[in-house]
Amino acid sequence: MAVSEVRGVLLLLGEKEGIPTIEVTPLEVKQRVCGHGFASKEAVALKVGLLFNLKERPRPADITDALAIALAASSMPFEPPSRIA
Repeated sequence: MAVSEVRGVLLLLGEKEGIPTIEVTPLEVKQRVCGHGFASKEAVALKVGLLFNLKERPRPADITDALAIALAASSMPFEPPSRIA
């Protein structure tokens, strides 16, 4: 299953179950974690390691991405969308 298909399934299930979601772009993640949107993957991984006080970089790189997304999303204002009937 492609990433876009998984994303669609997760958004659909969240809506169906009334679970609010937030979407964060790669640019927003880099801005919030590193302070600018043009940070490299290496810079994001380094900052994630520092913020989580990790001794080693998480492997695989997807783990670093997930932690960076969680950090970025947690610092964003959240307003649940109004439900469309």
